[in-house]
Amino acid sequence: MKQLKGELGRSTPGGNKADDKTYKDVEGPAFQVTEVQKYLKGADYPMDGKALAALAKKNGAGDDLVEALKGVRKVDAPSGVMKELKEHLGGKPGGS
Repeated sequence: MKQLKGELGRSTPGGNKADDKTYKDVEGPAFQVTEVQKYLKGADYPMDGKALAALAKKNGAGDDLVEALKGVRKVDAPSGVMKELKEHLGGKPGGS
Protein backbone atom coordinates (compact mmCIF):
# COMPACT_ATOMS: atom_id res chain seq x y z
CA MET A 1 0.00 0.00 0.00
CA LYS A 2 1.31 3.48 -0.83
CA GLN A 3 2.12 5.73 2.07
CA LEU A 4 0.16 8.98 2.22
CA LYS A 5 2.28 12.13 2.08
CA GLY A 6 1.35 15.68 2.96
CA GLU A 7 0.39 17.83 5.88
CA LEU A 8 -2.85 17.73 7.80
CA GLY A 9 -5.33 20.35 6.68
CA ARG A 10 -4.02 20.56 3.15
CA SER A 11 -5.97 19.46 0.12
CA THR A 12 -5.34 16.05 -1.33
CA PRO A 13 -4.65 15.39 -4.98
CA GLY A 14 -7.94 14.99 -6.82
CA GLY A 15 -9.76 16.26 -3.74
CA ASN A 16 -12.73 18.58 -3.57
CA LYS A 17 -13.25 20.02 -7.05
CA ALA A 18 -16.01 22.33 -5.76
CA ASP A 19 -13.32 24.66 -4.43
CA ASP A 20 -11.86 24.94 -7.94
CA LYS A 21 -15.09 26.14 -9.59
CA THR A 22 -15.10 29.43 -11.39
CA TYR A 23 -18.20 31.54 -11.33
CA LYS A 24 -19.55 33.97 -13.89
CA ASP A 25 -19.28 37.61 -12.79
CA VAL A 26 -22.76 39.05 -12.49
CA GLU A 27 -23.71 42.71 -12.14
CA GLY A 28 -26.39 43.23 -9.52
CA PRO A 29 -28.29 40.41 -7.83
CA ALA A 30 -27.08 36.91 -8.73
CA PHE A 31 -28.91 33.63 -8.40
CA GLN A 32 -28.14 29.98 -8.92
CA VAL A 33 -30.46 27.99 -11.20
CA THR A 34 -31.26 25.53 -8.42
CA GLU A 35 -32.14 28.41 -6.11
CA VAL A 36 -34.58 29.89 -8.63
CA GLN A 37 -36.14 26.49 -9.30
CA LYS A 38 -36.61 25.90 -5.56
CA TYR A 39 -38.61 29.12 -5.17
CA LEU A 40 -40.71 28.40 -8.26
CA LYS A 41 -41.80 24.97 -7.04
CA GLY A 42 -45.47 24.47 -7.87
CA ALA A 43 -45.48 26.83 -10.86
CA ASP A 44 -48.32 26.21 -13.30
CA TYR A 45 -47.02 27.40 -16.67
CA PRO A 46 -47.58 29.51 -18.67
CA MET A 47 -46.93 32.30 -16.15
CA ASP A 48 -45.89 35.93 -16.31
CA GLY A 49 -43.44 37.76 -14.10
CA LYS A 50 -46.08 39.06 -11.71
CA ALA A 51 -47.36 35.54 -11.03
CA LEU A 52 -43.83 34.09 -10.82
CA ALA A 53 -42.79 36.80 -8.35
CA ALA A 54 -45.86 36.14 -6.18
CA LEU A 55 -45.16 32.39 -6.17
CA ALA A 56 -41.48 32.89 -5.33
CA LYS A 57 -42.38 35.24 -2.47
CA LYS A 58 -44.90 32.71 -1.14
CA ASN A 59 -42.14 30.07 -1.28
CA GLY A 60 -39.77 32.24 0.77
CA ALA A 61 -37.62 33.91 -1.90
CA GLY A 62 -35.67 37.03 -1.05
CA ASP A 63 -36.64 40.47 -2.30
CA ASP A 64 -33.89 40.52 -4.97
CA LEU A 65 -35.24 37.41 -6.68
CA VAL A 66 -38.86 38.54 -6.35
CA GLU A 67 -37.98 41.87 -8.01
CA ALA A 68 -36.02 40.16 -10.80
CA LEU A 69 -38.93 37.83 -11.52
CA LYS A 70 -41.36 40.74 -11.88
CA GLY A 71 -39.56 41.67 -15.10
CA VAL A 72 -40.02 38.25 -16.71
CA ARG A 73 -42.28 38.07 -19.75
CA LYS A 74 -44.89 35.33 -20.04
CA VAL A 75 -43.05 32.01 -20.23
CA ASP A 76 -44.18 28.45 -20.93
CA ALA A 77 -41.62 26.51 -18.88
CA PRO A 78 -38.82 26.79 -16.31
CA SER A 79 -36.31 27.07 -19.15
CA GLY A 80 -38.06 30.26 -20.25
CA VAL A 81 -37.61 31.74 -16.78
CA MET A 82 -33.90 30.92 -16.89
CA LYS A 83 -33.54 32.56 -20.31
CA GLU A 84 -35.24 35.68 -18.99
CA LEU A 85 -33.00 35.76 -15.91
CA LYS A 86 -29.77 34.84 -17.71
CA GLU A 87 -28.07 38.13 -16.78
CA HIS A 88 -28.65 37.29 -13.10
CA LEU A 89 -27.59 33.64 -13.20
CA GLY A 90 -24.12 32.90 -11.90
CA GLY A 91 -21.96 34.33 -9.18
CA LYS A 92 -20.94 32.44 -6.08
CA PRO A 93 -23.68 30.47 -4.34
CA GLY A 94 -25.39 32.47 -1.64
CA GLY A 95 -24.01 35.74 -2.99
CA SER A 96 -25.98 38.70 -4.21
